[in-house]
Amino acid sequence: MSPHQTWYSRVLPLAAAVSLAASCLPTVQSGAFKVHKASLEDASAKVTERAVFELECPKEKLELVVLGATSPDIYGNQYPNQIGVTGCDHKAIYVQTNASGWVMNTESSNQKK
Repeated sequence: MSPHQTWYSRVLPLAAAVSLAASCLPTVQSGAFKVHKASLEDASAKVTERAVFELECPKEKLELVVLGATSPDIYGNQYPNQIGVTGCDHKAIYVQTNASGWVMNTESSNQKK
């Protein structure tokens, strides 16, 4: 066997396994989007932390839903980039930015004055 054949015989199965693993990442349905599960869990934790502070609402009363997601990558995986939050008579939309992470984009209140 030549050195090139040996190299290919080792690299190609590894590349195929990595490609298959990336295409089989666990996903979860949130709103109209089927997104990468671990990314949603990470985003939800970060958005919840901000929403508790900004909306002055305990996390137990917050409901989150994906409102926007990235275009599918080469494996068909989508990642959340907009999350809607409702709770304590507030609604807010958080968007993911490159520089600041998750930030509130809009907020409305249904509180009676």
